[in-house]
Amino acid sequence: MRSKVKTIMVLGLMAAMLFSGCGETNGVNQDGSKEESAKYTDITKDETATTEDAEITINNVAMTSAVSWDRDDGSVLNLDEKKDNLYFVFIGSVKNLSANPIDFYNNFKAELILDDKYQYPITIDPSDLSSVVPLKTSNFALYSSAPKEVLSSCKSYKLNFGYMKGFESVADVEHCDNQYTYSGSVEEYGSGENIQNFQMFKEYIASACESADILGDKPNLEERTGNVNEVNVSDGNAGGFLTMDDGANFWVHPSIVLNYDVYEIWASQETNGGYGAIRIECNQMTGDEPKNTYYIGAQNLTISSDAGSISTSDTDKSYDYNSLTNHSEVTFSLWANDYSFNQLEEIINGNNVKFTFNIEKSSGSFNEEGPVISADYELDDKDIAAMKFYLSLYKGMPYAKFE
Repeated sequence: MRSKVKTIMVLGLMAAMLFSGCGETNGVNQDGSKEESAKYTDITKDETATTEDAEITINNVAMTSAVSWDRDDGSVLNLDEKKDNLYFVFIGSVKNLSANPIDFYNNFKAELILDDKYQYPITIDPSDLSSVVPLKTSNFALYSSAPKEVLSSCKSYKLNFGYMKGFESVADVEHCDNQYTYSGSVEEYGSGENIQNFQMFKEYIASACESADILGDKPNLEERTGNVNEVNVSDGNAGGFLTMDDGANFWVHPSIVLNYDVYEIWASQETNGGYGAIRIECNQMTGDEPKNTYYIGAQNLTISSDAGSISTSDTDKSYDYNSLTNHSEVTFSLWANDYSFNQLEEIINGNNVKFTFNIEKSSGSFNEEGPVISADYELDDKDIAAMKFYLSLYKGMPYAKFE
């Protein structure tokens, strides 16, 4: 009889151990995902986590290939772009509510977890937050570096962070008294809502181009150098030759330019803005023109089909003329603020789409104007596909003016 009692007791003890979690391994589930403590409190963007020691808020979240963040002291955190590297950046603020300075830099703990499985360490910036005085609010950046492969391999991210009462020293976030979780989707990368700087503006455009379903190769992105932050998107398969009756050739090519500096203005006003322009190049080719035949260049442009027409003004173009070779390069820019992109879309969706250029031919005399010749460039399927993509790209961007 005693042996039976002992057997029952042993079995009962084993069952209790099993159901109490003794069979688990270091807080990791059988599928490899990390088991979270029930103490974690979910917070969202701009929501303040408050205790008697501090107020902590996550104001901005970014996934980007390069980082430039302005610190409170006027210096800048710069994280340069690296091959196959992605930064997860969390911008926030901490206010010391206690009566004593707190060591935020050393005693605030955080970790990044992707798909509840992959863990990445967090770096805190700036390093001078080791003594935040009472009632002071300081801004901070939390960032982590991960392979860009996570964009295709992972679906979710989670920032776990916390601290001890009184901001006392602690080994890691798992042992903190106060624990919080900020969660999001990896799909936020390249989204319009994620645009916070020129780098992320480019990444949004690149993401849109990668998913584009157009004829031929995907569009090329060219960043404008100098003081202007803009991106030119060009489908390399679009464009062709416009041949004049005398044999002279002009290269015609459409593209779209997206100006971040203007975008930033409209974004701050939270209203529609014209920061995009359809550009049509008409450049005279060298080496194949008839002897002693010179052209001053295209004067204006009309885009037309059976659905209507739009004509450019003389001022909406850039013009360059090489007097040594007597060749011109003209680019017409149709900015969304000045031209109806809705009407332009209707024209491109029509039949018999063409660009009509009025091109001035040299008279051979400085005192005499030459004849202006009207010449049509008929768009083929690749040209039309490119134009449709450019308009679709701009139409889908935040704050785009498409009227």
